[in-house]
Amino acid sequence: MKPIKLYNFILIIVTYMLLISKNATQTFAFPTKGKALALGILSKMKMQNVAFCDNGKLLSVLVRLGYIVGNKIFRSNFLNKNLVSVFSLWVLKPRKSCGVEGPKICANLFLRYLNTAPIPRRVLKYGIYYLLVTGLFILNHVKAQDKDYINPLGVGDTIPPELWNTSFLAVNNPKGKSFIKFDDYKDKQLIILDFWATWCGSCIANMPVTDKIESEIEGVKFIPITFESRDKTSAFIKTNHITDSLSIYSIVEDSELKKYFPHKYLPHYVWISTDGVVRAITEGRQVTAEKINLMLTSPNDIGLPKVEEMAEDRAFLLRDDVIGKGLEYYSIFMKGVRPEYTLKFFQRTHNGIINGGCHINATLKSMYGRIIYELLWHKGIIFNTDTDIIIDVKEPGKLDFRLTGIDKRNPDRQSLKYKWEEDNVYSYDVILPLNKASGLYEHIISLINDSTPYHATIEKRMRGANEKFMLVIKDDLK
Repeated sequence: MKPIKLYNFILIIVTYMLLISKNATQTFAFPTKGKALALGILSKMKMQNVAFCDNGKLLSVLVRLGYIVGNKIFRSNFLNKNLVSVFSLWVLKPRKSCGVEGPKICANLFLRYLNTAPIPRRVLKYGIYYLLVTGLFILNHVKAQDKDYINPLGVGDTIPPELWNTSFLAVNNPKGKSFIKFDDYKDKQLIILDFWATWCGSCIANMPVTDKIESEIEGVKFIPITFESRDKTSAFIKTNHITDSLSIYSIVEDSELKKYFPHKYLPHYVWISTDGVVRAITEGRQVTAEKINLMLTSPNDIGLPKVEEMAEDRAFLLRDDVIGKGLEYYSIFMKGVRPEYTLKFFQRTHNGIINGGCHINATLKSMYGRIIYELLWHKGIIFNTDTDIIIDVKEPGKLDFRLTGIDKRNPDRQSLKYKWEEDNVYSYDVILPLNKASGLYEHIISLINDSTPYHATIEKRMRGANEKFMLVIKDDLK
């Protein structure tokens, strides 16, 4: 047996440090020997949905934690010159509780790994040194996080006094103020915090709705909040074809309010009554004149559904926690919006095997496209969900709202989209026995085909001078 290499141990430490970092999306390279070790780290850290793909000499593992913050990719190639096979790890965001147990996890895994090969004294000496240094670094990192930790607020909680009097940087304020406080609007019966971003199309499309509500209903104040810079936000509001005609100003460069009201999706609305109580936390669909009037007259009786992310350890629409507790087969397909959930797609795994998939509040086009993407990706084939879909149906606008022809400048566009979604978005959740997991994607495609008037197939079509795999969607009417 070959002696263990020093860089294999260093790799363990680097792996863990990167796993707890704040980068949204990361890709790392590992020697083949490090595969079992990396999987051990993932297992100990309770990572979810580990998927494998063997494509020639490329061995890939995809780790999804269901928390996508962005799409920036950091690639570490410092070991590539030593690789024959590559072990790739894609991490979207580690769990918040990973940090405290980090040094202990690394130590246990390293000691277990040392038992598999002879240990040169040099490796042991420097290995222990790196472990101690990194352990101290991680502990300091965790302590710093704990010191700055803010207890998030939920429905029913009261806004702390210090938050009312905190000054927040703002742009485009009609009174020329560079800073605003919530206390400036305490005379309002209802304050609604509107978390948004310049890249969020739904956020922008909903702004004419909120602007109109604020102008027509006395006692309501919307406060837009973004993490983006002052210059970028100000320029966007003044030049965007939707916001340029609206009387909108915004808190910018936010790093504090998102701690009080953590969220993973935009737009995100927090409803606060005049007594400082958080009355509701919703997505844009609930922000209507009718519901706001109800909130003003009967804040304790309106009962708006709290929007949340579908928990990956639960089955869709089942109350009990049955995942991993004997549920061998589950399949459900529903039409219509589930207002209590955000849009989400994730895959389920058991013993490292993908045996399930869940997609909530999605259009049929995006459902079909995502499943075909996963199916072809596992076969080493690249599929583009924007360009590789052919829609051959009588009413394409039922598959994608963008195909309805509604003008982007229409001030009622977002309201029309919410109405459209009531009849044209769907949800499914599928769990298969492990011995049938290899046919998961085909099963989901058949489920959608059998439950709707549409039929999706994969066909080879010529695209220019090249032959490509295309998703073709047809219906029973054409």
